[in-house]
Amino acid sequence: MENSEVWINGHYLGQRPYGYSSFSYDLKPHLNFGGRDNLIAVRADNSHQPNSRWYTGSGIYRHTWLVVTSPVHVAQWGTYVAVSR
Repeated sequence: MENSEVWINGHYLGQRPYGYSSFSYDLKPHLNFGGRDNLIAVRADNSHQPNSRWYTGSGIYRHTWLVVTSPVHVAQWGTYVAVSR
């Protein structure tokens, strides 16, 4: 839920302090190819704030996706529509 840290194949990808906002990491630089296994590790630490208004536990409790993109693609949050007046 909170204070997540993510690794792939032993490479540290980053940390997120807040559990209610989405995030993503680029795994490509650290992937194993040629049929070799890839290991994704996630650590969630909710020990500093053991209770929340909506959820009192810890861990991954919502949908999680592994998104495969083409070499040329629009980055997550890379485009938007705005109303011009």
